[in-house]
Parts: sequence; structure tokens; C-alpha cells
Amino acid sequence: MKTLWVGFLLAIAGACGEKPPQDKPAPAATDWTSWTVADTGFGPIRIGMTPEQANAAVGGALQLPPGPTTECAYASHRGVDSLLFMIEQGKIVRIEVRRHDVQTAEGARVGDTEARIQQLYPGRVRVSPHKYTDGHYLTVVPSDTSTHRFRLIFENDGVMVTKYRGGALPQVEYVEGCS
Repeated sequence: MKTLWVGFLLAIAGACGEKPPQDKPAPAATDWTSWTVADTGFGPIRIGMTPEQANAAVGGALQLPPGPTTECAYASHRGVDSLLFMIEQGKIVRIEVRRHDVQTAEGARVGDTEARIQQLYPGRVRVSPHKYTDGHYLTVVPSDTSTHRFRLIFENDGVMVTKYRGGALPQVEYVEGCS
């Protein structure tokens, strides 16, 4: 009994001398406003990721569509309107932006003129007529041939960019999105 009691006291003394394990601090909230759009992704979200991988990359900030995403569907960033992620065949294939406060790495954004897009991407903009307005599609062809299957496409109404998207071919060229 004496041995048991001494063992008990030693265990308590040892436990009192040790510091309890520290909980890791919660990761900082993701600040999507500092991220930029490229033809290959948005911030930590990369074209080709699964929706689950993309959601993990942004700390669970995506609202994913219910069920499997073998058909075309959209995910959105929780609390951020007009920023959508197209999913096809279980992969993120396109980012759609309809907000003026989300810009590309070069600084292009909704509200820019066609001339500004041409200035930001000199010699790389292919202009084609818009299907529904008097504006244009401004397709930025990458200068890096290793990303030849990705594009940025800006839509304008004849005056300014109303929305833009970045992603993989052919999905980035879909005029009606998932329709």
C-alpha cells in the first residue's frame, strides 16, 4: 500500500511540473480581398483542384454544391457575392468575377475600359464581338506557352468591363456558364 501511495504522489508531482500541451492558435481568417485572379486560379484556389481541396485551401470558406459534382455546378465564397467557381467533372475549371474589388494580378477589374485591358496585356488581347451586347469579349492569350490551355476573358458592354473569368479551355469560353 505504501508503494502505491508513493507512486501516486510521484505521478502527481510529475504532472504538476509539466506544462499542459498548448492548443495551436486558430489560423487567421482568409483575406480574399488581397488575392488576385489569374487564368490558373484565385488566391490559393487552383484550376484543377477538387471542390474539397479548394475549400480546404480557403479554410472552409466555400459554399459547395450538394452532392457529387460530375455535371456543371458552382461553388461560391461564403459571404462574397458575385464570385463563383465553376465545377465540372469534379474539378474547379473556372472563376467568374462580377465585382469591382477583385482584380487580376495585372490589376484589371470590373469597370475598366477596353483600352485599359489592352494596356495591361499588350499584344495578348484577342477581341471578338459579344454575343448579347454591343460590347466585346477580350480574350487574354498567355505569353507563357506552358499555360496554353488557360485564358482570361473580359466581357464589356461597349464602354466598360462588366464581368470577367479565368480558367481552363473549353469551360472558360462557355458564354452561358453552366446553362
